[in-house]
Amino acid sequence: MHPTTIVHIDIDYFYAQVEEILNPQLKNVPVGIQQKNCLVTCNYKAREYGITKLANLQKAQALCPDLVLVNGEDLTKYKKMSDEIFNVLQTFTQNVEKLGMDENYLDVSELVNARQNEDCKEIETGTFKLDLDGEGEECDCGCSERLKIGTKIAKELRQALFDRLGITSCAGIAHNKLLAKLVGAQNKPNKQTVIFPHQSTSFLSSQGPVRSLCGIGSKTAEILDSIGVNSVLDLQNIEISVLKKKFDDKTAERLKELSLGIDKSKVKPTGKPKSISIEDSTFQNPLKTILEIETKFNVLLTRLVDAAIFDKKRIPTSLRVTIRKTADIKEILQRESKQKDIPQSWSKIEDSVSIVALLHPIAMQLFKQIMKTDKSEFTITLVGVAFTKFIDENPVVKENSLKSESNSDVTPISKESDKSLADDKNQEECVKEPAMKKIKIDHDPSSSSTPSSSPSLNEVESKVQEKSKPLLIPDFTIPSDLDTKTFNGLSKREKKRIMIELQDAHKIVFIKERFRVTDEKQNELNVMTESQYS
Repeated sequence: MHPTTIVHIDIDYFYAQVEEILNPQLKNVPVGIQQKNCLVTCNYKAREYGITKLANLQKAQALCPDLVLVNGEDLTKYKKMSDEIFNVLQTFTQNVEKLGMDENYLDVSELVNARQNEDCKEIETGTFKLDLDGEGEECDCGCSERLKIGTKIAKELRQALFDRLGITSCAGIAHNKLLAKLVGAQNKPNKQTVIFPHQSTSFLSSQGPVRSLCGIGSKTAEILDSIGVNSVLDLQNIEISVLKKKFDDKTAERLKELSLGIDKSKVKPTGKPKSISIEDSTFQNPLKTILEIETKFNVLLTRLVDAAIFDKKRIPTSLRVTIRKTADIKEILQRESKQKDIPQSWSKIEDSVSIVALLHPIAMQLFKQIMKTDKSEFTITLVGVAFTKFIDENPVVKENSLKSESNSDVTPISKESDKSLADDKNQEECVKEPAMKKIKIDHDPSSSSTPSSSPSLNEVESKVQEKSKPLLIPDFTIPSDLDTKTFNGLSKREKKRIMIELQDAHKIVFIKERFRVTDEKQNELNVMTESQYS
């Protein structure tokens, strides 16, 4: 029996498409999204030149001299679009599970059952159906008819996203999450594909490496490789008794089921995030004075308030501050945090500048508690702020918030999703390259924001880059003294962030050794740096 109908929605080239929606002038031109010194993704126009995700910046511009680079380090706009996508999908069903910013699972079984009386002998027009050899016999439980209705619902979901948000997406339709995700990737962009249960084994046998199966990470793949299992087909053919010699019974059975297209995991509706956080790594230019810390908190708190305004039905009642007070690469994983309840009266303040003025002294108090000293100088390489302990209410906060130019990440921290086989996939390394000239993109020239007395990070960064000349940096390797056990236990997002920080630190050390410069001359170097506030 295959009673469920699952739709997997994957937004096409998410970051770059959001930029195209915000600035239509970017449509039909090659666009790359840059974070730090990595080209994290690009649109399909750029891919026509051979540019790929996590591409080398210098190589990408060599392939496409007209590539437009947009700074994507500020995730606010992407998070907002992700939330809007989620909200649109929830108008169809509450059974929506988010996967990052650009993917969602939907269990549409109830919608399908409610439409069983529809005459649906064929799949929805425009839906791709797999054509495989050795498919097996078609199931007689009625799942084929349900999946055909599912293709119609998938088309309606994608059409709703386009009509309301202007965003295109791909969809996979299947009777479980594993197959829905895998089959949805078969035809891109702006397409949908369906797979029927009797096709699953044949389809999976052609998927190649075992890592292509959702839930199998690097550690599991290494163990499988040690017993000669490299592909999904190998996993299908191996006796489960052999697997049980390397894994516990439950894991061995789970692996075997995945290879055959059996996935019993349910769509778990995503709830509201427990916290909203923003942080900036200052590893390249550590903060060393109270004035720099005060300025950094002003920037981060402004961004945090802007992010919180997206969720008008809940009020955070606590503020958390996170600090890393070392520039030693061996201790890059070390952070300290403290939090304090905040007055709920902030929700009745009508402008974000006043809200920041209320929160700023609390952040400074928490900072001093973490530092446990009244010293006026220190070395701070990471600063983070977060709202926590949300309560349900409708704060009267207007959306005329101060827009900051800081380069920092907005990260909703939600409940941990189940880890199928416990090990994360390895993050691809971003190769450090010389700072490249950027094309400044103004999303809304008519919009205004409260001017700041300090230069924005983007302004300072642009000035540094204008003076830059290419400088080749030796290949980066992970420090041998890094605590790999702690590192491997981190989330994929945190691993990526730390890898970028380590590479930045490597670049700084190389330049200082080569030119024998002091910290005071740091901003004169041709590297991408953050602003020094003074």
